[in-house]
Amino acid sequence: MKPNSLSRRLILGVLFGVTMLPMGCHRESARSASPGVIRLHDVFRIEDIKGRLTKEELQVARTAWKFDGLELAPSVTNDAPATFGWRAGPGSSALTVRNGRLVGKSTNSHPIIYLERAAGAEDLDLLHSVEVRMRVSAGTNFGVRLQGGQPPDFKLILEELEAFPWSTRSKLTITNEFQTYVLTPQIFETTSRIKHILFSPTDVADATFEIESIRLVFRQEHLAEIPSSSGWHGLHDIYHEALVTRTPERIELPLNLPAEPRLALSLGTIQDGSVQFQIGIRAGDAPPEKNQWLLKRTVTTPHQWEAIQIDLSRYAGQAVKLTLALEGSSTGLLGFWGSPLVWNMASARQARQQHPERPQGVILIWSDTTRPDHLNFYGYARETAPTLTKLAQAGALFNYCVGQATWTKVATPSLFTSLHPTSHGVHDVPDRLPVSADTMAEVFRRNGYATVSFSALPFTGEASNMHQGFQEVHEGSSLTDTSREGKNAREFVSRALPWLERNRELPFFMFLHLFDAHDPFEPRPPYNTVWAKPGDGETYERMCKKIRPLIEDAGRRTFGKGMLNLAEVKKSGENPDDYIRIEKDWYDGSIRGLDAEVARLRERLQELGLSERVLIVYASDHGEEFFDHGAKLHGHTAYSELNHVALFFNWPGFLPAGKTISVPVRTIDIMPTILELCQIEPPKVIQGQSLLPLILQGDSKSPLRARGARKPQPAITERAPMEGMPRRTESVSIVMDQWKLVHNTVRDSPTAEFELFDWAKDSLDQHNLAAAHPEVVKRLAGELAVWKTNALAAKLTSNSELEKSLSSSDVQRLRALGYLK
Repeated sequence: MKPNSLSRRLILGVLFGVTMLPMGCHRESARSASPGVIRLHDVFRIEDIKGRLTKEELQVARTAWKFDGLELAPSVTNDAPATFGWRAGPGSSALTVRNGRLVGKSTNSHPIIYLERAAGAEDLDLLHSVEVRMRVSAGTNFGVRLQGGQPPDFKLILEELEAFPWSTRSKLTITNEFQTYVLTPQIFETTSRIKHILFSPTDVADATFEIESIRLVFRQEHLAEIPSSSGWHGLHDIYHEALVTRTPERIELPLNLPAEPRLALSLGTIQDGSVQFQIGIRAGDAPPEKNQWLLKRTVTTPHQWEAIQIDLSRYAGQAVKLTLALEGSSTGLLGFWGSPLVWNMASARQARQQHPERPQGVILIWSDTTRPDHLNFYGYARETAPTLTKLAQAGALFNYCVGQATWTKVATPSLFTSLHPTSHGVHDVPDRLPVSADTMAEVFRRNGYATVSFSALPFTGEASNMHQGFQEVHEGSSLTDTSREGKNAREFVSRALPWLERNRELPFFMFLHLFDAHDPFEPRPPYNTVWAKPGDGETYERMCKKIRPLIEDAGRRTFGKGMLNLAEVKKSGENPDDYIRIEKDWYDGSIRGLDAEVARLRERLQELGLSERVLIVYASDHGEEFFDHGAKLHGHTAYSELNHVALFFNWPGFLPAGKTISVPVRTIDIMPTILELCQIEPPKVIQGQSLLPLILQGDSKSPLRARGARKPQPAITERAPMEGMPRRTESVSIVMDQWKLVHNTVRDSPTAEFELFDWAKDSLDQHNLAAAHPEVVKRLAGELAVWKTNALAAKLTSNSELEKSLSSSDVQRLRALGYLK
């Protein structure tokens, strides 16, 4: 898709919540209910802020090191006062301050200078960007790494750097002139987490560097440099589409209220001090002194949201001015009005009554790292998932769903766009979903749904642009219970329950990314001993310490407890069966723990009267290897232990119970299926197709009818090479008819270029039949070539290309939303 009028209109949809409408036309209609909700974030314009403060009235302390000594942030200088706290790490020499510049020389390709910060230990402000002004004599890239309280372990850091380049990095411009570089972190770190700053000025040896200044730009400072406006903002890593004002500014919004209006929003601030949020309303032509004050709520605790709902029924059908005002203990204190919405409750109620054949809500459970053959509703001997089994048996279960990728970063964009990775363009850690993508969340948002995402990690959150279309996102870094790394189901479900209660009368879409089955596998009690033995933890630690030094690849050696393989376990003298037995026992226990939290979710849906009005979709993003092909973890192959994923749809009374479908389907088919069940048109550019014809086939009791027949399509899985990853292989697989072909385009010896499997008889791809069926290999290789051509032709417009076709104001708005960096 090239930047053109279509992508332009798509951008307007991203910016203002509709598509295919002229901007001026949309503006007037958006101040009324459309459809069923007025999103104040969308209808706001900068002129609505009254009494707006100027930059000169805002004073925020900077965090910068100017090496002429005119501006120096606090640091723990210790033995480096001459360099203002900055020290030479490995690969750097002759570090000194000369002529107002920090100068030095690289002695290898990973030179590091570093500083220990002394300030901000309790500050929860977010880092917005890193600004560096310098010149370097040679090199291609430079980078920054920010880390917590422990002193840098340079041996480990350098090992990791050999395999994994720092994510916050940029290209160098080699010139005699000083250059200003601005780096935006992939993940927004809080001030309190940044104790050490590591800076690598080049990536070659024998280069000289001269640094005029290094500056950390935190959110308060960034916001002080721009006017109060709208944007994407987080408090303790829970994000909202938000309007931002400062004391004593106010927003005056003209609105045409619907028949039964309800105002819903969240309030919060990021600074110490007393801030009073005031919400008033008056007739549209009345002066401000006629405001009727609906709420005056004082907030003194920063970095947390407070949800508010206000019944506006007495003003139903009227043209009004809604006032959002701030008062505070001092001028310039920030206030965030998160996800401010006016819902048309009458419209929501009528939709439920008039269209019972549409689910009121959709809950999409994205179960990370979950193999179907470890779930008892797929025949596993252990009862790992009793609640999920009940849901699967009461719905439509797919026996062979093929994921389009084998790690979360790439699989999730395919789920949300119904596009293959080659088309959506996300392959590696730094990649972000292009703004030109039209996601499932955006479709729901356009159709008047409340949308919320509980995102377990940056791969499914803002850092990957996966927040597009969500009014509220809970990032994994917002979790407060860290007693077991990655086990998030308990806390996320605890947050989801009150959200459901607040939105019980509304159409809604919830994305619930549950990470419990991901490594490290050991679950919290009591699930850690459901199948594992009490002493397994000590045994496992002893094994890991013994095996880890034998891992030859530095990247695999530094990954968690070690990304070891079967050969290395055997080399250590440990029994691979004992090692994997512990991991599988913990893995199964983690799934059982996740299932217990799904039971709480199901219970609350029943209490709220929603159990028969909500479509639950359960899918796993990928599987996990336990030495099935001699390795561990995921993301490195396209074999079935990784790309065979779980999938079922549950909607009591509408989808047939006990239905099992055995034909191959795909993750990209989930989005069009959900949208068809909700009677919503999918985006024009998708590559999946609805599974409803398969679900309803042979069923005469369901009141639902599929729109059309489903055409058989091959199921493709991509494994692209990733920069800096220890396994730099590339594979693509195709499942068609009874066969699965894996084409290893970049491979390790002795892996064959083509591997052919009978997927129905060989569920874990153990028997390569390529030599016996060369004609099948040739035919499926041809199908792969055709698929590749079509996927490339449908590739989304990149953000860099799209920016060229947009105005500066559109770009600024997209950056405020976090869609562009």
